[in-house]
Amino acid sequence: MSERLTPIRLPNTLNYPIEIAKCLVPGGTYVKRHTPLLLYRFFTKVKEDQEDGTEEYVDREFIEQFECPVEGKLVEWEVENDEQLENNLKVVAKLHEPCTHEVHYGGLCAICGENITSQDYMGYSDMTRANISMTHDTGGLTVSLDEASRIEEQNVSRLRKERRLSLIVDLDQTIIHATVDPTVGEWMSDPSNVNYHLLKDVRSFYLQEGYRTYSSCYYIKLRPGLQEFLTRISSMYELHIYTMGTKAYAKEIAKIIDPEGKVFQDRVLSRDDSGSLTQKSLQRLFPCDTSMVVIIDDRGDIWDWNPNLIKVVPFEFFVGIGDINSNFLAKPTPLPEQENTSPVETPHEQTESVDVNTNQDAVLPESSASLPGSSTIPERTLLKETFLQDKQALDEQNKERFTALQLQKSERPLAKQQNALLEEDEPDHSVLHGGDKELLHLERVLTRIHQAYYDEESNNEKEANKVHANVERIIPSMKSKVLKGCRILFSGVIPLGIDVVTSDIARWATSFGAQIVVDFDQSPTHLIAAKIRTEKVKTAITLGNVRVVKLNWLTESLSMWERLPESNYLLYPSYDLPDRALSDHYYSSDSNDEQRTYEINDRELDDIDWNEADRDVEDALGDLSEGDDNEENPRESDEATPADNESGSKKRKTDKDDSLSKAYDEKRKKPNEARSTKESSNQGQQGSNENDLEGLQDLAELMEEELSRKEMS
Repeated sequence: MSERLTPIRLPNTLNYPIEIAKCLVPGGTYVKRHTPLLLYRFFTKVKEDQEDGTEEYVDREFIEQFECPVEGKLVEWEVENDEQLENNLKVVAKLHEPCTHEVHYGGLCAICGENITSQDYMGYSDMTRANISMTHDTGGLTVSLDEASRIEEQNVSRLRKERRLSLIVDLDQTIIHATVDPTVGEWMSDPSNVNYHLLKDVRSFYLQEGYRTYSSCYYIKLRPGLQEFLTRISSMYELHIYTMGTKAYAKEIAKIIDPEGKVFQDRVLSRDDSGSLTQKSLQRLFPCDTSMVVIIDDRGDIWDWNPNLIKVVPFEFFVGIGDINSNFLAKPTPLPEQENTSPVETPHEQTESVDVNTNQDAVLPESSASLPGSSTIPERTLLKETFLQDKQALDEQNKERFTALQLQKSERPLAKQQNALLEEDEPDHSVLHGGDKELLHLERVLTRIHQAYYDEESNNEKEANKVHANVERIIPSMKSKVLKGCRILFSGVIPLGIDVVTSDIARWATSFGAQIVVDFDQSPTHLIAAKIRTEKVKTAITLGNVRVVKLNWLTESLSMWERLPESNYLLYPSYDLPDRALSDHYYSSDSNDEQRTYEINDRELDDIDWNEADRDVEDALGDLSEGDDNEENPRESDEATPADNESGSKKRKTDKDDSLSKAYDEKRKKPNEARSTKESSNQGQQGSNENDLEGLQDLAELMEEELSRKEMS
């Protein structure tokens, strides 16, 4: 028999206020389910016919009985006769149940074996008392929230003794990359192929799937350094897999990355057991306590940017394939191409919550409280989400996924990309992306979090503080210091139609302490530019006190949890700000310059004929180069042949950068050489600042000439 007393409350659907008319059962009596416990009276208005033939509402008293919803010994009454109740918050009696049915399996109570699937005429069922799955699958074993709390307390105590935390690990594009493109298999069997050496450690397996039970061959690339990462991290964290892939897929991946089953054991949660096809939830694995749980995932939107999340840069070895298990999710929008390209997630979707069952006569655990109008099923025994999988939706998504995989196998996107490189006379270039150091950065971050957690635990023990450390506080605190003081303006980064401030790249940066601005009037310190020639870039260079940096300065800083030196990521390598405080901003308020107000009005010049523009710039700057142009950038003919245009299409972006950078360097060189070495240090510093400003103006003038030329054309 359970030692815990079960408090009984009246249902919240009664016509309150009510009055206890009589307690029918004396204390100490063993009562069966549906035994009348008490009588209660209430008053309400009813319509009655009058002697003159009219109808009138009059007050009438009604007396009803309340039946016991469970079986057990009535230990004590908590109400008295004639006591008035304004709502259902008050406990009316406490019972000692022989079994509280807190563990269910296959429709039976796992403790006493009673069938708990039936629902009585009052709408009550014991199924509602234990709806939490404490396993990584939906094998039918569920527990109550009280039992879940007890289990988690034991788990937390064990982890603290081992000085470890819990780590939830996503699979696709976090620690592996997968494809079903059969081109990979052909390349792996051809030593003469340019991609052969990059595919030596690619694993493969066959999986039967789809409603037609077709078989697909999956090719899996492990993120560089994965095995070493898992070995070292498992000494500090207990690892769990949480993937949007199917259960069969997740188990196959687990065999590859953890062949002995020592790291993950059976802690593998797939989309088949998650309870949602579009969101992930910490409460699915840790319903009571998430203070020791860290998440690593390449997408923040499906976690609704949970404070426990460490978003990683997506791993894209098979370029252009993306996440093969995300066809039912919002598609991630890739960041614009620059020197280093890193995908970013799409704005998050709202979490789809599942309604909990309610009933009239309810059993509530001790110390719980129901709100007026809320379910009388207690919050301590129910989660807000039941995590029950929708079978029909799951089948539909499986069909959609099967169709997407078949399309990838038939279209062979990797072969098309490699053939495109061959057509551009780059036969030695691989379409695969082999370089990646994300796990090295991630390991350092996870080590810092682990150290911070147990440092705080040690301090609390010394001070006899009973409050435990919490990663939900530690992670945001650490992140907020990285880009503190940075006010970031984007140029050519956020796609049209997406709000700049609420975009995922902006939310990611904001979580690291940055402030996102949309206008120069908001005094940005950094302009993150994916395009070379835009109005915002020209304006920032003219102002002279805004760092104009490439997109990968931001993404790599976020990846490493460290503000990296801007000088290594400047859009124009020879351009740098004078050594002054970035907060000293002086802006001209040109109200007519509407082009630089919002991201969607940013003017880009990618449609310029850059071959012609380069020739014009060289001609215009011929007097500055003093004859060096023929040596540095020889040109035999001013007329470009069709072959020249075709071969130059791939290099046009680089040529554009070099043209402005070289021209800017030439204009900056002569004032530097003319500076006298006999000037004092103060005069030299002043002259250097003036020279920097002149150089910035020169670069802005060159960009303005090209902007004007496009307008005239």
